[in-house]
Amino acid sequence: MPRAIARPDADALVIEYVRGTPLLEMQSRRPVGEAIGRIEELVATLHARGVIHGDLHQENVLIDEDGNVFLLDWATAHVFSSRRRALEKWVFDEYRALDLRAVAKIKIFFARERMTPDEYNRLADSSRAYRLVKRVRRAGDALRGKKSHDRLERAMYKFRVERAEDELSPDEEALRQKFQRKKLKDD
Repeated sequence: MPRAIARPDADALVIEYVRGTPLLEMQSRRPVGEAIGRIEELVATLHARGVIHGDLHQENVLIDEDGNVFLLDWATAHVFSSRRRALEKWVFDEYRALDLRAVAKIKIFFARERMTPDEYNRLADSSRAYRLVKRVRRAGDALRGKKSHDRLERAMYKFRVERAEDELSPDEEALRQKFQRKKLKDD
């Protein structure tokens, strides 16, 4: 992770400049596939220390020329004490689930072969906090007259276009079916 240089006030953190390429812009899947393990390690280390990132996605992961991985955009991050009360534990668990779901989304694009059954389930089963945010977002989109576009739906569409359904592994097929049931339920 980039080193913190200064904290000018309670709401700002100055970090070192790191030259690299956002994961979103990576052309080759091979170097990205190798970096996936490091992303998983970073997130596991954060969670073990009571830190959640809260905004992991392809634009907030930077890979330098040497293959080092950096997590960016810590605006939504939060540090939880090791002695969490019930509400703090629930919030930590919910945000932890969002971080883990984000890692699974990255893996399905760049290292699908490394997906585990638990990660497929994370993509299909969102946390309660995620579902709440999604409902609020849909309501806002409806008020503005915009059609809501679910990122998971786009990921699954891309996934289906890239591979014929008869090529799906049992875990992938279970995810596809679970997603279709959930979509029918939401509509």
